[in-house]
Amino acid sequence: MSPRVPPLPAAQAGAADAEAKFQMNRNPQQRRTPEQIRAGNKRLGLILLVIAAVFFVGVVIKQWWLSTH
Repeated sequence: MSPRVPPLPAAQAGAADAEAKFQMNRNPQQRRTPEQIRAGNKRLGLILLVIAAVFFVGVVIKQWWLSTH
């Protein structure tokens, strides 16, 4: 059996850095304004609309393809 090697300090610092990166807010002291929230909601809504449109266009094309071949 080989002895356990303790993690490197750089690895520990990287893990703490990773936890800090994945917070909900970029800057916890700064709150988003209602305009920023609306802009984010609009962006998310447009992305979801595009995904749904691509899905339905794909279904229509698949049905057309299957009916002609």
